[in-house]
Amino acid sequence: MEERRSMIARTLVFCLLAWTAAALAHADESAPQLRAAAAAAERIVIATPELKGSTDDKLDIPPGGRIPIEVKTELRGTGNKSVLVVNSGDPKQYPKYLNGRPYVFLLKRNANGKGWLNTGNAEIPIRNGKVQWLVDGKVVEELPQAEFEELAATSIEAVAEKYPTRDTLTGNWILARMDKGTELYLWLIEIKSAEGQEPKVRILSSNKRIESSSLKSAQISGNDVHLVFAVDETAIDFEGRFHDGLVRGTVVGGLSVTPVPARLEPTDQKSMKKKEDPIPDPLYEEFVKTVSQENPTGALTRFTKRHPLSPLSFNAYQALVGQAVTEKLPQDRFEKLAEEFRGVASKWGPRMELQALVDLGGALSVKDHLPDLALNFLNEAHQRFTAQTSPDIKKTVEIERGRRLIAAGQEAAGLEILNQARAESPFDAPLLYALARQAEKDRRVDDALELYGELQILPLLEQSLTDSLKSVGQKLPVDQYPRRLAAKLWLEKHGDGKGLPEYLDSLYLRQMKSLGSAQPAPATNDGNRAVLCEFFTGIASTNSIAAEAVVSSLQATFGPSKIVVLRYHLHEPSPDPLANADAVERHKMYHGQSTPWLLFNG
Repeated sequence: MEERRSMIARTLVFCLLAWTAAALAHADESAPQLRAAAAAAERIVIATPELKGSTDDKLDIPPGGRIPIEVKTELRGTGNKSVLVVNSGDPKQYPKYLNGRPYVFLLKRNANGKGWLNTGNAEIPIRNGKVQWLVDGKVVEELPQAEFEELAATSIEAVAEKYPTRDTLTGNWILARMDKGTELYLWLIEIKSAEGQEPKVRILSSNKRIESSSLKSAQISGNDVHLVFAVDETAIDFEGRFHDGLVRGTVVGGLSVTPVPARLEPTDQKSMKKKEDPIPDPLYEEFVKTVSQENPTGALTRFTKRHPLSPLSFNAYQALVGQAVTEKLPQDRFEKLAEEFRGVASKWGPRMELQALVDLGGALSVKDHLPDLALNFLNEAHQRFTAQTSPDIKKTVEIERGRRLIAAGQEAAGLEILNQARAESPFDAPLLYALARQAEKDRRVDDALELYGELQILPLLEQSLTDSLKSVGQKLPVDQYPRRLAAKLWLEKHGDGKGLPEYLDSLYLRQMKSLGSAQPAPATNDGNRAVLCEFFTGIASTNSIAAEAVVSSLQATFGPSKIVVLRYHLHEPSPDPLANADAVERHKMYHGQSTPWLLFNG
C-alpha cells in the first residue's frame, strides 16, 4: 500500500511538472498567431475607422472595399495619417469595424506599391488596454497593448544620420553641445597629424557668445579625444571617441552637473560665422510629442529604435526607466530595458555609461523596486567613479548605496557609507533622515534625537525632506515627520516634554556656529556700525536652504550687535504666505532675480 501511494505521488509530481513546463512555454510563446501576423506586416498602426456621414456605427465593408482610417499611433513603417485601406478576407469572413473605435491594422503594400492592403480575416480591436486576436468573433489571443507595441517595434529600421563624416581625425572640426533640444556650436578647432609625432590641436574660432577662451590641454590617443577648454576661470571638458566618421562624447563643466552629449563634427569651414546661433534639434518636436503621450512606453521605444544615435534617445530611455519603475516591471524585462539603455549610453562614452547606471540604480532604489538589482547598478556606478566625476553624482550614488546596504542587512557597511556622505553633505535632508531612522532602530537614542532635531530646526530641512519624497511619488506620514519623532524619543527618554525646546535651541546655535569661522573677524575700525544683510527667500525655494544656513550661521557667530538680518519672502518658486507687497517692491528696487538673493549694506 505504501509503495502504491509513493508511485501515485511520483506520478502526480511528474504530471504537475509537465503541466508547469507547458504553461511556462505557453507563457513565453503567448499569442503566437497575433505575433506571427504582426511579424509579417510591413506597416502596423493603431487607427480608428472614420466613415464620414455614416448613420450607423457598424462598418460592414466587404473584401476589396476601401476603409477610411485615421492613424493615431504609428507602430511600424510610415505613411499618411489619413489612409484608405483595402479590406481583406473572403465573402464568408472578413474584418468588420465600429466607427471611431481603436483597432490595430496590419498592412502591406499592394501590387503596384501605391496603396495599403489590410491583412487577416478578422478585425483586431483594442479593449481594456489589450490587443485582441479574434476567430469567428471570439477572442482567442490577447496581449497587453504596451507589450504589443514593444513587439511591433522590434523590426523598426534606424533612420540614417545626416551629419558629415570623415575617415581620419586630421582636419577641421566643430564642437557641438547638444542639450534640451538645442545644438550649440562652441569652438572650431584644427587637428594636425604627422607620422611619428603627437597630433597637435589648436582653436581656430570661438562662438561669439564666448568672450574669452583658450585650449587648456589636448590629448589624442588612437581614436580617443580629450580636450579641456578654459572659459574665464571655468573649465569645459570634452571627452569622446572617433567612430563612424565623427567624434561622439560628452562635455562637463560650467553649469552642467551631469554630462551633456556633444560631438566633434568634421567641416571645411575656416570660421564660426555660419554656426554661431543655436540650432533646434530636428528630432526634438517628435521627442516632445512622444514623451507627452498619456501612455508613452510604446512611442518612446519606437523613438529609440528609429534614432539610436540621437542624444534624445538617452532621454527617452530615462523616461522609459521611470515608467518601468512606476509600473513595477518584472526583473527579466527591466534587465532587458537596462541592457538597451546602457547600449545607447555607451555610444557617448564612459561618462554617459556612468550616468545610465546612476539613473537605473537610483530609480529602482528610491521606489524600493528590485532592491538587489538596484544595489548591483549602484555598486557598479561606484566602481566607475573617477577624479573628474561630479560630487553631486557621487553623493546621489553613495546615499542610495548606503540605504540599500542597510535594507539588505549590511548595516555596518551602509552606515559607514552614509556617514562618509554626511561629512561631505552635512545638510542633505534624505541622508540625515536615513541615518536617524537607523539610529532609532539601533536604539542609539541620543544620535537619533540629534538627527531628528537637526531636520526639525535647521532651515527648510524638513520641507526639503517632504519635497524630496513627493518628487518620487512618496508621502511622509504625519507621525513620521522629524519633529514628531524627536518629540517621541524625548518623551521616551525623559518622561515628559520639559527641556525639549531648550535642547533644540542649543542644537540650532551649535550647528549654525559650526558653519562659521572659529573666531569672529576683527572690526575694520573702532566704530560700532552693524552690517545689514537683506535676504530674499521663499518658503518653497529649495535653492534657499544653503543661503539660509549661511545667514543663520552669520547671526549665530557674530550676534545682533555685529549683523542685522532682514528677511523678505517672495512668491518664488510658488505662492508664499509670508510674502507681502513691500518685500516684492524692495526686490524690484534692487532689480533682483530669483531666490535666494543676498545683499550686504544695500
